[in-house]
Amino acid sequence: MSRPQKPFWQRRKPLKRFDITMLRPARLKRKKRFETLADIHAESTRSQEVLARAGHRLAAEHLSDCQSGAYICEKTFCPICARAFRRWYTGQLLKHEKAAKRAVVVTLLLETAKRGQLEELHLEDYRPLLRKRLAISFERDVPVMGCFEVVYKATRKQWILHVNLLVIGADEAGLKTLKSQYADSLIHKPFEKANVIDPPKQLSYVAKFTTYHRPGVQSGDRKRRAKPLNPREHGELVNWMNRYRFEDFMFLRGCRRLKDEIFLIP
Repeated sequence: MSRPQKPFWQRRKPLKRFDITMLRPARLKRKKRFETLADIHAESTRSQEVLARAGHRLAAEHLSDCQSGAYICEKTFCPICARAFRRWYTGQLLKHEKAAKRAVVVTLLLETAKRGQLEELHLEDYRPLLRKRLAISFERDVPVMGCFEVVYKATRKQWILHVNLLVIGADEAGLKTLKSQYADSLIHKPFEKANVIDPPKQLSYVAKFTTYHRPGVQSGDRKRRAKPLNPREHGELVNWMNRYRFEDFMFLRGCRRLKDEIFLIP
């Protein structure tokens, strides 16, 4: 009996010059390094305990079995699998950013949901409008690679669905057009843009699958310390994430994935 093939994001390591585990190595402080194996095993154990207490025993068992090495669970809420996917995807982002003359990271806030209503948000509902707005803003030769994410804002008891995008070769006019299409949004600061100055740091944050939040109101550029979600919100987020595979969170425009590589479309 043949062994099942590994998921595409685990089939091979990135080239050294694009490997985020080497560009942000384990010897650095926690906020400076890419998460280590020790970091994610500790996070997996914590998540298992929270899920078990909240009554999500099957999800906790998936994490436990994956942590033991019994199998690769491929769950998007699994810190171990998420690290492997992020390592692969960040390598792809770094590769294409390196070859670009200019690149920016854009974050778009897409939708909100009240606590307890996260299940009403469906990723597939937001792709068509995003593609349309990108098509209005940029020519076909502007590739975009990104990843959807949900975060929790405890002060408002609200989930926020957003997408982090690496936009390659965009001009200022196109970026202004994209920003203008979110001017009527009811969400505070729905559009944020940053030039890529520190690729390893910035691009490692494009794809994230965390079960943390930053309580309080952020002032300025300084982020508040991340804290674990309460069991109720932790379970709600895990249930929502469990709907999807890692590739469902990816957003690609002007490029495509073929096996374990992402290629730009000529």
